Amino acid sequence: MIERWPRRFGKIVAAIAAGTAVACAIAFAISFAFVAATWGDGSGKWDTSLLVGVVAGYFTLLAFPALFLLTGLPLYAFSLRTGWVNGRVYATVGAIVSCLVAIAAWVAIDASPTLDLMVPCIVCGGTGATLAFWIVARPDQSSPHLEE
Repeated sequence: MIERWPRRFGKIVAAIAAGTAVACAIAFAISFAFVAATWGDGSGKWDTSLLVGVVAGYFTLLAFPALFLLTGLPLYAFSLRTGWVNGRVYATVGAIVSCLVAIAAWVAIDASPTLDLMVPCIVCGGTGATLAFWIVARPDQSSPHLEE
């Protein structure tokens, strides 16, 4: 078990990086599409849409690693201990945790116009990031329950 720790640590770091990259891409895509579809007739707003998408991706780049450390790693350790390492379980838990984070943002920001954009970014980005983490870390192949 001890000799596998450096390899598992490297996979976890790579999985966090993959999850963050996926969350940034999803935040960019949702923000770009939202602004392009809702502002005016859509003509001449591509530069604004691009700027909003880049800002959303940048904010996600700063926020998601911290969220992974605060919520993702404890849930990862819990899933390894309990044997809940299936991809569907990860997607479901990722969606639930993302919804809880979106609700917390909704309460904290209190009716800001950016909530129309932020909530879908959090929910979709969090779920996508969780699946990317699962694909890279593959906890179903490194669970202690498999060694028994």
